[in-house]
Amino acid sequence: MKRCCSCRSWIPHFHHDFIGFCVEKEELVFEDHTCASFELKKLDKELIWCSVCKCEISAEEVEHHKSKGHRLFLAVFLDKEYREEIYEG
Repeated sequence: MKRCCSCRSWIPHFHHDFIGFCVEKEELVFEDHTCASFELKKLDKELIWCSVCKCEISAEEVEHHKSKGHRLFLAVFLDKEYREEIYEG
């Protein structure tokens, strides 16, 4: 399926990996969004982002993380304006 989370142009938000930044459109989109610019991502970079572990992993570690069902991406989106809200009570 051609969902944004499988596209080379989509990078997940650091805190919420169901939303991410589309490099092609230069906007935030949900992971299940689709568009005409879709191109299947290939995990062919030296460092890959694991959204489960919240860290970069080497190309050698990709298969190990895949076997555990981890979600892997080419990069991660860090929103400078993001403020985590904490509610009491």
